[in-house]
Amino acid sequence: LVSFGLVFLVFFSRPEIFVASILAVSWGDAAGEVFGRPFGGKIINRKYRDKSFEGSIGVLVFTTLSVITSLAIFSPDTVILLVLPQIFIIAICSTTAEFLSIGWTDNFFIPMITSVAMWLFLFPGLVLFVV
Repeated sequence: LVSFGLVFLVFFSRPEIFVASILAVSWGDAAGEVFGRPFGGKIINRKYRDKSFEGSIGVLVFTTLSVITSLAIFSPDTVILLVLPQIFIIAICSTTAEFLSIGWTDNFFIPMITSVAMWLFLFPGLVLFVV
């Protein structure tokens, strides 16, 4: 909840960033469990939790879908196909954060990384704090 609050306060002016961050942790992290547990063949031992390649692919796919969904709803003027490479980079950043997280810290880091990556790759001119 701390990460949701921080993302909401920092990116209040862009709801697509906030919503994509929430969807990334809910859809992406859940997809990692759903696909990784039953279909995961190659288990990579991490501290406190095991990761699988199939679970990471699930996180990547559903994080991509979460960013696309958020942009489609809150930025209808954005042409998704034109920013698809940036969306894929954002999903890779979030998947990496999920893979490298220790214990349950992925619930904190996925929204933070997703929001910062969206800011850097999709909205680089967005002023966060007006002084």
